[in-house]
Amino acid sequence: MQHFWESASITSIIDILRAKLFGAPAPTKPRLLPAATPLRSAPAQAPALEFARTPAQRAEYVAFLSTHFLTAGPNGPRSALTADTLETLVDAGARPLLYRQPAAAGVPEKLLGCILSAPLGKLYRGGGVRGGTPFDVRLIRDFCVATDQRGTGAGSALLLGVLRDCGEQGAPYGIFLKEGAPLARAGAPLRTSAWMWRRVAVGGPGGGPDVRELSLGVALDLVPIFGSTRPRLLYNRPVAGATSATATRFFLYDGFRGAALAAFTPAYQVHPRDGAAIIFQTGWLETGELLPTERVAALRKITDAAAEAMGAPWVWADRGCLGAAPLPAPWRADGPFHWYAYGWTADLYGDAELFLVL
Repeated sequence: MQHFWESASITSIIDILRAKLFGAPAPTKPRLLPAATPLRSAPAQAPALEFARTPAQRAEYVAFLSTHFLTAGPNGPRSALTADTLETLVDAGARPLLYRQPAAAGVPEKLLGCILSAPLGKLYRGGGVRGGTPFDVRLIRDFCVATDQRGTGAGSALLLGVLRDCGEQGAPYGIFLKEGAPLARAGAPLRTSAWMWRRVAVGGPGGGPDVRELSLGVALDLVPIFGSTRPRLLYNRPVAGATSATATRFFLYDGFRGAALAAFTPAYQVHPRDGAAIIFQTGWLETGELLPTERVAALRKITDAAAEAMGAPWVWADRGCLGAAPLPAPWRADGPFHWYAYGWTADLYGDAELFLVL
């Protein structure tokens, strides 16, 4: 089978060099790549994956992730996705897919991998650009190949299959998170940064009087206000009917001369040390003036509040939100991560600001 990235549409290296040398063009809405897969068409050689439609199939999906989704090796975080959570996601438009090798010639049937796409809605650009994109984008996650099938082409089969399935849903354009080394064949990422983490003592006072949790509607109203002077900002608005499954929570720090708005999302993983839940940051925006020391304090207070509200003591945050300041206690450094786009571009390469509602 052809490798997925050999036929994928990626941004021209000329466009990337032009943006790096001369700066990104004036902020416009994200656009489709000229050679992107046409809407509702299937890429060549895309295998037919099996939609986990029944309770038995969804239980199989959850069990497969629990066994094979080892993001940092056998001693790293483990999947904690439950059948109930998966059902909620499916009700809101998610598509969990199974890649199965059928039984043949005495060889028993075998599950080779799984992957999921979920609707994110339209994309919006900061810097005063009005209106969203004319196309919808889907989040690609749970990309998992059986440990004894890696390097056999099963991964490319999953990616080709999920792209075909997304096309059948009317949105063959995606965004996904890659941790560790960048993907050499995937083109320039939207954002590259590094994680930092801390463990919060859940059961404490939370973030204090200058931090409060916001509803989804209030947060979505504030994002374009905070982003009005940030042309490198990309954000999404959930599609109608999917907001009930939105797991992202929002927290506002209101300081004396500035404010910070943050988004945190369940990782659906647990930490191997104590089996407690993990959340990760999917957005950080500031307005006004936050001095470096206040920014550090604001992040700590917000993560205290998020951990308490979400019942998840393990918190991963974007190192980039602290700028060039030295990593302060109690944060500890972790590895790099990269957000990639598939089938579209915003002419932002490596340093976009993302505020994602997942």
